[in-house]
Amino acid sequence: MKATIYIMKEQDTGNYTNCIGNYDFQRLQQLAKKIIKLNLNRVFSILPTHTYDKNIRTFQTASNLCTLLDKELGICTTIDDLPNYVYDNILIVWDSTDIQLILEKYGMVTPFVWPEDNFNGCVIINEHGWSFEPDFFSKKTCCYLF
Repeated sequence: MKATIYIMKEQDTGNYTNCIGNYDFQRLQQLAKKIIKLNLNRVFSILPTHTYDKNIRTFQTASNLCTLLDKELGICTTIDDLPNYVYDNILIVWDSTDIQLILEKYGMVTPFVWPEDNFNGCVIINEHGWSFEPDFFSKKTCCYLF
């Protein structure tokens, strides 16, 4: 695999709602400026009706990022809808409870639980294996290392 798969979780919720909070909605513009440097070809996410808790934030995060990045959003109903073979850099925006299953889909069999309060992290899968970078989107050096 010469390409890199970047996996991020949904952004944080607002008070008393299942939607992205105002701060995180505005933060998406900063994330888009960092993500554009990843040279992505495709972005994928899951519909809220197919998440375990009907979480709209995952889809909101992905669709708003795609608008800012001028990318089409690949809609999935299950992890099986993600591409089996990856030939170019992709971003997967997914509910954090299923990240372990995505790792397994791409042959990375190891236990992983995304920290609940981490919204700056990124799971990276490439030809060397996988890693979780908890401060990937908050570091000043984000996205220049790859």
